[in-house]
Amino acid sequence: MSFEPLSPEAVKAQMELILDSPDFQASPRLKNFFRFLVEEVLAGRASRLKGYTIATAVFDRPDSFDAHADPIVRVEAAKLRSRLEHYYYKHGATGCVHITLPKGGYVPEFSIFSDNRDQVAAGAPAPSNTVFRAKPERAGVAVLPFVFTSDGDRTDYFSDGLAEEITVHLTKFEDLAVASSYSTRQAWINSGDMHVVARALNVRFLLHGSVKITGDRIRVIAELADCATNIWADKFDGLLTANDLFSIQDEIVQQVTSRIADSSGLIKRTLFKESGRKPPETIGAYDAILGYHHWAPSFALDRFRYALEALERTVAADPDSALPAAMLADIYASDYQLGYGLRPGGLEDSLILANRAVSLNSGCQFAYWALALNYFLRRDQDRFQHAAAQIIPLNPANTYTMAGAGLLVGMAEDLDKGNAIMQKAMQLNPRLPSWFHIIPFMVGYRAGDYEAALTEALQINTPDCFWDPMLRAAAYGRLGMRDEAGAALKQLLGLQPAFVEQQDMLLQALLYSPEHVDLIRRGLADAGLKN
Repeated sequence: MSFEPLSPEAVKAQMELILDSPDFQASPRLKNFFRFLVEEVLAGRASRLKGYTIATAVFDRPDSFDAHADPIVRVEAAKLRSRLEHYYYKHGATGCVHITLPKGGYVPEFSIFSDNRDQVAAGAPAPSNTVFRAKPERAGVAVLPFVFTSDGDRTDYFSDGLAEEITVHLTKFEDLAVASSYSTRQAWINSGDMHVVARALNVRFLLHGSVKITGDRIRVIAELADCATNIWADKFDGLLTANDLFSIQDEIVQQVTSRIADSSGLIKRTLFKESGRKPPETIGAYDAILGYHHWAPSFALDRFRYALEALERTVAADPDSALPAAMLADIYASDYQLGYGLRPGGLEDSLILANRAVSLNSGCQFAYWALALNYFLRRDQDRFQHAAAQIIPLNPANTYTMAGAGLLVGMAEDLDKGNAIMQKAMQLNPRLPSWFHIIPFMVGYRAGDYEAALTEALQINTPDCFWDPMLRAAAYGRLGMRDEAGAALKQLLGLQPAFVEQQDMLLQALLYSPEHVDLIRRGLADAGLKN
């Protein structure tokens, strides 16, 4: 996929048009902020656009500035995004170049309106070392207007609202670059061609679909395209009444968003195939993030090593980026929890990184996930509950972190509460990793329903993680199925040879409470494990 060059002159001209508009004239501080961001990118200093640098350079904050205690940069960035959206809503494609400030960062992105390419291309050429291409560092996605049909006199406000809401939900995924609804709508109106829209918005993935209302029934069909090749399609049906229309919309939005965008969603799975072939020392920040997503559902050791090395390189090169720091914090904590033993002392470093990520971006969901996991492993119940309570509200469509929160909450607080969270996540995204059956397993196992527990254990199916054979062995042991239990124990010790010596630590790292540890220990003894 190719991208047309944008000259610095074209970007600066668009910036001046925006700064001269009434919305910006009324706010000198916002003008200075916007100019600073654009000029830093044009000068090749985009990597410096972090909260601390902006606070001290633009908002006169002292060298002791703490982003966690003072949200000035995040607040002003939110205002700037809103003003830019309002400007383009009022003025359309005036000036040809579209400047946006994606959520989750402070680096503006520049693109060309599809009906003005010739005008921009004819502008002043960029210096040879300063050619700007509309190529985001994250996976780009846009939501096209949904086609609306009805057998009666109905308006298309539902389909318009559906596309808007999906766009909003997608912006909560920090590793996606999401085109604004206005830009997408304009590009589609101007061309009606998916290839042209993808180039104009500089996105790789396009979500499109239709809404059909027949009597009291509503059907939504959503399709995800990689450029113009459909890679996924699904349909969602519901009864249409005035009272539940918005609840139907909310449910569809969450299901569509989670199935394409979270760690096991279509976009990540498509990109895994490309990034996984690159040596860790040659990949960029986004490939490192993809490496984390590739490891997380499977717990495979080779993928863990890849993600560990790639994220360490990324965080060393850019210590002020919240998402890689949060993911590395999770990697370090998981090294302890899963007994890999590749990063001695990593749990302490994990807590430092998790707190840094929260300080850099208090809206970073993975930062609170990493904090919650740390406090879970440390048995710090109060801090765990506070961190865990932040995870789901920050992005309810990320079913991976939702189910992960359910696992921790179930073990540390209440199995039934954790199971309810887990079931909600599975309902939204049936393709969740199979190790999320651990909580339903524990619900049956604790109740003494070992057959139900075994049914769940057989669905965990995570052959690279010792949790899988450990829980199967415990269930088999309780059921008196000695041959099956012995085979599971052999697999357990093959994956974790030091299990007997480290049994207390490894059991507590997953099961948290002494009650749960004792229950599983008894099952393993029944299976024939010798202490």
